[in-house]
Amino acid sequence: MKKYFLFLAITLMAVSLICFNAFASAKNDPVIVLEAEDGYLDGPASIWGQKVGNIGMCGGSVEGTITYYDLDLPENGTYTMVIHYYSGSDDRNFIFTVDGVEKKLECPSTGSFDIVGTILMDIDLNKGSTLKIGTDWYGPDLDKIEIYEQDSFEFVDRIYSDQIFKTESFNNDYIKFDVNNGVYTVGSLKNGENVDYIVNAHSEFIINSEIISSDDFKEHTLKNVTSVNSNEKQITFEHKNHPTFDGILISDFIYNLKENYLTIKVTIKAESEISVNYISALSVYSDSLKIDNSVFLKIPFDNDMWGEPTFIDQYSLGHTTTSYEVAALIGKDEGASSIVCGSLSHDVWKTGIDINSEDGSIKGFNLYAGAADSGTRDKFSHGYITSTEITSPVMFLSIGEDWRKELDLFGSANIKIQAPIESSTDVPFGFNSWGSLGTGVSYGDMIAVSNYIKEFLSESWGEDGAPVYVNIDSFWDYIHKNGTGTNMTLDEALKAFVKTCHDNGQKAGIYYTPFACWLETEEDMVNTFMEGSDYTFYDAALRSPSGMSIYGKLNGGYALDHTHPGTIARIEKQFNYFIDLGFEYIKLDFTTHGALEGDHYLDEVTTGIQAYNYGMSKINEICKGKMFVNLSISPVFPYQYADGRRISCDAFASIDNTKHVLSYVDACFWQRKLYSFPDPDHLVVTGVSENVARARVTSGVISGTSFIIGDNLSAIRKGSEDHKRILKMYGNKDIIAVAKLGAMFKPVSVFRDDGVQMYVHSEGGCTYLAVFNFGEYADCDYTVDTSDLELVKELWSGKEFAVTEGKLTFSIGANDAVIFKIQSKTQPTPTLDESATNVPGDTDTEPGKTGTESPESPTTLVICIALAIVILGAAAALIIIKKNKK
Repeated sequence: MKKYFLFLAITLMAVSLICFNAFASAKNDPVIVLEAEDGYLDGPASIWGQKVGNIGMCGGSVEGTITYYDLDLPENGTYTMVIHYYSGSDDRNFIFTVDGVEKKLECPSTGSFDIVGTILMDIDLNKGSTLKIGTDWYGPDLDKIEIYEQDSFEFVDRIYSDQIFKTESFNNDYIKFDVNNGVYTVGSLKNGENVDYIVNAHSEFIINSEIISSDDFKEHTLKNVTSVNSNEKQITFEHKNHPTFDGILISDFIYNLKENYLTIKVTIKAESEISVNYISALSVYSDSLKIDNSVFLKIPFDNDMWGEPTFIDQYSLGHTTTSYEVAALIGKDEGASSIVCGSLSHDVWKTGIDINSEDGSIKGFNLYAGAADSGTRDKFSHGYITSTEITSPVMFLSIGEDWRKELDLFGSANIKIQAPIESSTDVPFGFNSWGSLGTGVSYGDMIAVSNYIKEFLSESWGEDGAPVYVNIDSFWDYIHKNGTGTNMTLDEALKAFVKTCHDNGQKAGIYYTPFACWLETEEDMVNTFMEGSDYTFYDAALRSPSGMSIYGKLNGGYALDHTHPGTIARIEKQFNYFIDLGFEYIKLDFTTHGALEGDHYLDEVTTGIQAYNYGMSKINEICKGKMFVNLSISPVFPYQYADGRRISCDAFASIDNTKHVLSYVDACFWQRKLYSFPDPDHLVVTGVSENVARARVTSGVISGTSFIIGDNLSAIRKGSEDHKRILKMYGNKDIIAVAKLGAMFKPVSVFRDDGVQMYVHSEGGCTYLAVFNFGEYADCDYTVDTSDLELVKELWSGKEFAVTEGKLTFSIGANDAVIFKIQSKTQPTPTLDESATNVPGDTDTEPGKTGTESPESPTTLVICIALAIVILGAAAALIIIKKNKK
């Protein structure tokens, strides 16, 4: 087992990697450190080791609190608290009460209740104050609170003198290279004037705990522009003669002349081998990002822990906010530009985009390789790359007035570097057992489901010859034990189930977690051999960077090292077993376990993403052409191993679950370029009102899509109300036709607050408009300008709407949805009237809220769209119940 020879540096850098360039560590020691277990505990709050849990109401009527009396502060004033906490979900918060004054702090997931994270908050405190910590909901677990003087955290600034610029222009964009100081500025021609958006950016990396920055080198050379091909131009910025680093730093800039975006790749060259786990391609100091009144779009690394894409107003940003693999800084003012940046290569590194803010002012920005923190579910720092020549990922940068277009460009730029998997052309329709049967799934249930689908749903789902899947989820290995009257072995039950599916004209699907072990204890792992090998699960567990202990649990499952021969043997045996049984669909869950940082069996694999690629490529070799592969809890990148990926966390029937799914449609519509079939999770329509059910199905239809349902079809009696609901929601041929487009709609909603969200898609001379009413008002009226439209049909009701004086008026009940199919009189492929996004009566609100026309004052939206150029709003936060899978 290899050792990380820089292991000591890892722990030293774990926190500083958040943002080197802009957010410095505390320059002073904390005034007070409040350990959680030292406070006065009340209610259900209780000590668990060195942390305190059960903080808040926790679903009950008694609040768990921690109170600190008579704080020993030097003086009255504003202080900065650094809160160290643990949380497995993004919906938790603390409420801090100081001498009767409350202040609420939203606490994003740290990745697990076993992983500690930090968040900063300024708070007014007096000498002798009483500080109480609780919440009206569920609170995170608390480790400790450090209280610092307010000016203890500083943002770095740097003034460059004697700047000598060499400017290279590409269409309307330009880059100014300062060949005297080693920095560069990116800007665009706007309204006849050059506007600098990113000022004095530098590249940097870390070696032996020292930041080596391009602006610290003494020699800077700009090489001539060369043509990569007819559409791309390249220029190289080289930095030599560093005071402490005996090597060179090179940044290659390639501009795409056809689509107007820039890529940046950083290369470090040294005389002897070096080890690096952090490289920044674009880093700016204080006040160097020139988009005012902006919104930061934060994208999660994966789709776990109830996380959602989040639109954060510039004035609500904390000290440091991190997005993963891609981010957008969106200008809110009319005509304002936006910046989209991220990573285009996903074979070695995890990418982070940090933005730093203080009192509403953006103080720093950093696009870097080497992200590894609670957001990536990591306990340890990013793995090191060791060589005489080390390169960053290819980074993407685009500036434009329509951030949606720039995100689409990001998706397109990815697939130019790595093509997606060749997949089926048929949208997957079918059933998944987790939606209702859960851990109690049985052979009898699955046979009944298959028969029900054949009798009642096959005609509408499969009349075009497309396959229909019937899938067993987690606890598939208990189907012969659950229920009664089987008297079969597991093999016999699975074979009989597959045969029934085939006899009914269906395909059978199964579930697996290739990178996680669900044994209870480490002792169990030591004593249990892996299927298909002579290794134990403990042998094949992912190790800590020192190699001395195993990584441990994430989401209740131990992380396996899939470069280990035991794990590979287990994967080969299990997947071939499924294929031999006749399964043609597999849902892979908890694959984020496979991207964790740690010490791997193969010496050449030193990062989590390298390991993920290794494991997924092995699975792809086995499944290619034999099984439809659908990812569940997984990173967005890399994407080239799967036909589909679930876009959100678990979603069932509730209206909050629908909003959760739509938050990903709002911000991640570009993922349709990466995956053939983005998956809105199983649809469930029983047990809720009809309007809520309709909204849930509509969210599924417009999401990419996979149309997989989860209602317990085995228990539905012909003629019952549930039977009627199933046929109405899943048998409407007009709705099914939209789902079979396999399209991910784009959002129309601007950052507003009336609870309405609109999504559009154009195809085959038609525009499809989906409208959701999540507002407080029932039966709201909306007016649409239809002067150029000849047919407007609402697909749920089948009603064709008359156009009166060029206007269409329709109503939507509360927590309901409609889908319109609209055809144009004069053009088979209409185009968007962009003025429709800010029509009279339209008012912007804080980001993170969505909507369109006000119910009290209906406004006009022109619905003429082809390329689906739309404006986005994020969905409200939600609360869903996390599944605990075997």
